[in-house]
Amino acid sequence: MFTSKQRTTRQRAKPKVANRKRVKKPVKIPSHYIRWVGIAAALLLVLSSILWVRNWFINPMNWSIEHVKIDGDLKYIGKDTLNLVLNNYVRTNLYLLDDKNLERDLEAIPWVKDISLRKSWPRDLVIKVKEHHPIAYWGEDQLLDQHGEVFDAVLPEKRKDFPTLYSPEDKGREMAERYLQVLKWLKDVPLKVVSLTEDARGSWVVGFENGLFVNIGVQNQEKRLQRFVVGYQKVLNKQLEKISLVDLRYTNGFSVEWK
Repeated sequence: MFTSKQRTTRQRAKPKVANRKRVKKPVKIPSHYIRWVGIAAALLLVLSSILWVRNWFINPMNWSIEHVKIDGDLKYIGKDTLNLVLNNYVRTNLYLLDDKNLERDLEAIPWVKDISLRKSWPRDLVIKVKEHHPIAYWGEDQLLDQHGEVFDAVLPEKRKDFPTLYSPEDKGREMAERYLQVLKWLKDVPLKVVSLTEDARGSWVVGFENGLFVNIGVQNQEKRLQRFVVGYQKVLNKQLEKISLVDLRYTNGFSVEWK
């Protein structure tokens, strides 16, 4: 039998409460993290697209060059000559085209003065060619163009039509100007001037079509040629077939070298 103290204790005992399961709260991700993840994903997508496009372009089988147009008024350069160089470069696409070396190799062709390339996307290449326009021979195996530029080429059929100019120094434009000046100084002499050359000392020599040469020297070229004009009109014109050289390098006269 319970005592009164024991009964009081049982009456005060708290009833047992069943264990309750704890409910986990969802983790909340900060909004700025979500924003950065979105930006990173977008950048990754863009980068992947760029790499895909690049890999697609660097495949020479894609967007290969289909048409090559040669633009220019070509008189001395054959298109077959240009194509020999082009064939080594255009078996690719415009993206992979080695345009710098292509320009270099085309400009190495005789008669080519300047080359410019234009890529007409996606499949066309336009090549503009400028030729040298010769006005004179430069020595025996080169030519001089209208800008005074010496270039490596020959034109045998024009040997009789073009004058021959030469200087051991790079004086193409200057020699062309001198030639025109000499023609003016010799306008009263009915002989065709076919050459004007300068030696290492700077001495001028004029050649005529009949085989006569006139050594003018280094100084006072105009004054000395005036002396030759007077001598030609008074004496020399009657004996031209016997004279090979007239030397004007004297103070008050000239000497004659006979054939």
